[in-house]
Amino acid sequence: MGRPKKVLTSRLQPDALVCVPKSQAKEYGGIGDLLIHPDAVKGLSAKRNWILDKFSNEDFVIMLDDDLVSLRKLFCAPGETDQNEKCPRYISDVLQNCAQMGKEAGCYLFGFEPSESSCLHYSGHKPFGLTGLVNGSALGFICGHKLRFDERIVAKEDYDISLLNAHKHRKCFRDLRYAFAQKDTFHNPGGQCAFRNSITEEADFKILQRKYGNAILRKQLGGTRKTKYAGICKVVLNLPF
Repeated sequence: MGRPKKVLTSRLQPDALVCVPKSQAKEYGGIGDLLIHPDAVKGLSAKRNWILDKFSNEDFVIMLDDDLVSLRKLFCAPGETDQNEKCPRYISDVLQNCAQMGKEAGCYLFGFEPSESSCLHYSGHKPFGLTGLVNGSALGFICGHKLRFDERIVAKEDYDISLLNAHKHRKCFRDLRYAFAQKDTFHNPGGQCAFRNSITEEADFKILQRKYGNAILRKQLGGTRKTKYAGICKVVLNLPF
């Protein structure tokens, strides 16, 4: 929403549908196949619910942020030339394979390692995970999930859905061999930047804490990260399993 000239993800997945408000459909013309939602659907949580309703009978649905620049292969050593994958076919195979593995593991929510910086810690001894955060940059749902985003939440909807899934289903599926790299996530005009600010961040955290208690905790930032995430309330999951 609000940044038709900065849809980076289409380079990685040109066959993916680009979900936009009806009033902005002309602006997004030529970027790819459009999935047009009513203008009355406002906010990311509401848009995600609309998408889930639209594709409720599909085997699975995957939602990708519009600012993805590559799929980071965390199993590659830092500095290796092929650690940032941009081939659409390769990425499509990884996405569909993750969905298939998640289904076979009996999970309803699936995704990847939340941060590309995890390449510094990846050892190969834990290629997959069954608990934790499924980052909103690339998250998927298996048919029958019965999950719904809390539309009061402005920007921490991925934490909410991860916690709700943990409550209902206890496990998710995460392919920890990969993470998506993003560009200007907190500074790119349009999208979530049109709604998110320090006030909504604090309100989101309070809603999550009321719903899930100590399963969601505030994370302290230090050094230059305070500037990079100015106004953003960083939180972490504290699941008991």
